[in-house]
Amino acid sequence: PTLRAPFCLYLAYGVLYFSDPSFGHQLNNVENPFGNSFELMTQDAMAVYSLNETGGVPVRILEYDVPDDWSKRYGPNGVAVNDANGDLAVAITDFSNPRVNIYAHNENGTFATEPKTALNLTFRIEGDNADTMPALVDGITFDSDLGKLFVSGPGGIYIYEADGGYEFLGFIRIDDLCSNNV
Repeated sequence: PTLRAPFCLYLAYGVLYFSDPSFGHQLNNVENPFGNSFELMTQDAMAVYSLNETGGVPVRILEYDVPDDWSKRYGPNGVAVNDANGDLAVAITDFSNPRVNIYAHNENGTFATEPKTALNLTFRIEGDNADTMPALVDGITFDSDLGKLFVSGPGGIYIYEADGGYEFLGFIRIDDLCSNNV
């Protein structure tokens, strides 16, 4: 496949994971950067890929449909692997349903094709920016020392227990577009 600039890279156990969503090329519309000021890219799938430490060709491990209608466009963005159990977390940037899909790690080294759970992020932006900020989810990070999953989403950072149950623990409010965290 032809790969565009990846939105997220994650290294775990000698494997590089990255996403390649086809959100389009942003045009020079400085007045409205989150409006429909994009040129859609031709791409057969939005996907998550892996590349092992020996190099070679990226392997498409998860694939998502590509809707023709921009308003229904969604796709994988941030990716992270849970050190505790091998789960793959994929941030799904979807303006109407921002979420993180959690895929179980199979014994043969692959991941389940259907998520074992989805963490739905409630739209939490308040104040002056509430009507203009997109409800997207982006960067995600597992902290193995703390046993937590941190998700950049609508209005701030969402915190989940990373023990496999992914219980929602709390939220750090930012009230602005929060796209990444480490």
